[in-house]
Amino acid sequence: MKLFYKYIYIICVNLFIFSFSCKENEDKKKLLKEFENNKVIKEYFVNKKGQKDGEYKEYYMNGSIKALYNYINDTPYGLQKSFYQNGILKSVGFYRNNRLDSIQRWYYPNSQIKSESFRLDGNLFGAQKEYYSDGVLKDLYFAKNDTEIVSSLEFDSKGKLTKKKGNLIYCIYERRSFNMHDSLEAIFYFIKPPNSEYSCEIIEQKSEKEFERKKCNVGIINNNYAILTIRRIKQVDDYKIGILINLFNKYDNSRITDSLFVKLQ
Repeated sequence: MKLFYKYIYIICVNLFIFSFSCKENEDKKKLLKEFENNKVIKEYFVNKKGQKDGEYKEYYMNGSIKALYNYINDTPYGLQKSFYQNGILKSVGFYRNNRLDSIQRWYYPNSQIKSESFRLDGNLFGAQKEYYSDGVLKDLYFAKNDTEIVSSLEFDSKGKLTKKKGNLIYCIYERRSFNMHDSLEAIFYFIKPPNSEYSCEIIEQKSEKEFERKKCNVGIINNNYAILTIRRIKQVDDYKIGILINLFNKYDNSRITDSLFVKLQ
């Protein structure tokens, strides 16, 4: 019984220290407000250095929330949201290391999704999507970075594919000289339209002749459909490894087949 009360005492002391620490951190911050026509349009916390630190809010003139951000030492961090004047969510994103990161979404005033992007280390990467105002996908494209587009698909207002440009597959692997029995690691990304089924195979070639073909599993890497392959090199000269993708659109029974091979240097 004495041991029980000892534990209770220790827990209470730790809770008191934690609460005091939180209160002390709060006391170090100051809430600032900015006004326009005697109405608050911005309010945010600053630390002792005068840097924005904590929750940051912007308001419309009618008092509804316009934006809700988070800062650490004057740097945007974490979840960031903006709203229409009627309170409907307009956009949501995430900051890390002072850069947009991961998934960002924008919405129409009717709450339907307008667009969705994905960023890796601050740069656009992978599947990017734009929608019609009723939620039907309009454009789907794969971005290598902020300026380079690998492939794109366009759809009409009913969801039917109308245009394809580029190869739907994109590969990342270490470009170097390989020796026999070295291991090759490669990631094959691809974009998949909605309402579609897919099958994929990994193929190895020697002197343009296929010597091995296997079905492969698809996973999600960096928010994109991807195949991670690790192969021990059995052939060096004129060796290629690639992916064959078959897509079947259930909407209009159309099919898309794409393949991409990489050759050892």
